[in-house]
Amino acid sequence: MSEGGWLISADENRTVLILGTLDTKSQEIKYLRDRVLESGLKVLVLDNGVLGEPKGIVPDIPARETAMAAGTTLDEIRKVPSRGAAIDEMIKGCKVLVRQLYDEGRIHGAISFGGAEGGVMAAAAMQVLPPGFPKIVITPLASGIRPFGPFVGIRDMMVMHSLIDIVGINDISRSVFDNASAAIIGMAKNYRPMEIRGKKNVALTALGTVQKAINFICPQL
Repeated sequence: MSEGGWLISADENRTVLILGTLDTKSQEIKYLRDRVLESGLKVLVLDNGVLGEPKGIVPDIPARETAMAAGTTLDEIRKVPSRGAAIDEMIKGCKVLVRQLYDEGRIHGAISFGGAEGGVMAAAAMQVLPPGFPKIVITPLASGIRPFGPFVGIRDMMVMHSLIDIVGINDISRSVFDNASAAIIGMAKNYRPMEIRGKKNVALTALGTVQKAINFICPQL
């Protein structure tokens, strides 16, 4: 049924979107996909890899379709002079496709992983999803003094530290992926769109020094 313009499907039709660079992370994406499928949910795999081809897994949305959504071709993207420019083009395509899947009510959660390139690319694409929609990014960059802005933006992104670089499946990465898949499974199964009650909203910044004023103002609104 539809609620406020958002499509709510029966649990058996709920789908998790997995974004990743299948030219370098095919094994890991396949592992994550299989964990989600074991739960009874469906999966859509979107490939945003640039240089190579998937190995051992066939994406539902190939990298060539991702490039086309950006208004170009994968061959053209591979010719651009810098890797950063190539990533920017794939981000454009990912954003178009992710938003389209959401608008069509075809996905009920999204998860991705990667490092400085793959993780940031997928997280940027997931930022087109609205607040309240389940979204997780797994990355080794969620550590130290690194800024979280590229991953979170202004969305309620769940960022999970992978502890190690994402290269193959071992005891550590298996545990991380199992926990992440359990999280997105539970979130997707229980997802309901944010309820907008029709009231006008006022934005307030509750910095510590003005907290008493905020506490006084809120009941008056």
